[in-house]
Amino acid sequence: MQIRRESEEDFLVCLHPGDSVRACLEQACLELGIQGASVNGIGGLCEVELGFWRSPDYQRKKLDGNWEMLSLLGNISCYEGRPFAHLHVSLADEHLNVVGGHFFEARVTATAEIFLARTSPIARQWNEHIGAALWTL
Repeated sequence: MQIRRESEEDFLVCLHPGDSVRACLEQACLELGIQGASVNGIGGLCEVELGFWRSPDYQRKKLDGNWEMLSLLGNISCYEGRPFAHLHVSLADEHLNVVGGHFFEARVTATAEIFLARTSPIARQWNEHIGAALWTL
């Protein structure tokens, strides 16, 4: 993983083959002291795990093979004292079929190029009624 600071609020994060997307992104935010940010990225992935919310939890699905990451969108917040990445993704397979959903994890195949735009800190707290950690603004 490489990180370049563009300004006080903007960062570029470049992930390398084999890197774990979520782990690297959350580690970068921890190192940079980011407790709130928007996330935007593209790249190539494998070992993908996606989900779709069905109360009270996510339906999860693992995807085999290599995938083109068309769009990684989401945010960074602070949950239980650590950076927490809430991400969604659109992916294309070798036949250009597109799938997407809540992003749990994946490994990088060639690269992942991610923009982080820092916001003021965003806190999350567990919501018993929903069954998920939600923003507390």
